[in-house]
Amino acid sequence: FIHAFARGADRRKVILIKASLEEDRIRAVVEDNGDGMGERQIENLYQEGAEKGKNMFASIGIGNVRQRIRALFGADYDLRIESEPGKYTRVTAVIPKIKGGNGMGVK
Repeated sequence: FIHAFARGADRRKVILIKASLEEDRIRAVVEDNGDGMGERQIENLYQEGAEKGKNMFASIGIGNVRQRIRALFGADYDLRIESEPGKYTRVTAVIPKIKGGNGMGVK
């Protein structure tokens, strides 16, 4: 996980990381109490990495990670951002539980 807060936040900054095992999937949640984001900012994050070469993090951008999760595992798995300006941002990743495996992320 790569995470950052905007400069100048005047309250105590908290990052909560939770992971749970749900039958055949893993749910990982990263949530903060930062400045939050609007819908346009979230859409821009979904586009980062989906458009190669835009910045040095393009290969690991949220858009790219989201596309990879969906391509490898199907529509039941995703990376989703929820946020409320001035209150919080929550990123949830749902991936399949992999037994054994070859390190390639395949069931």
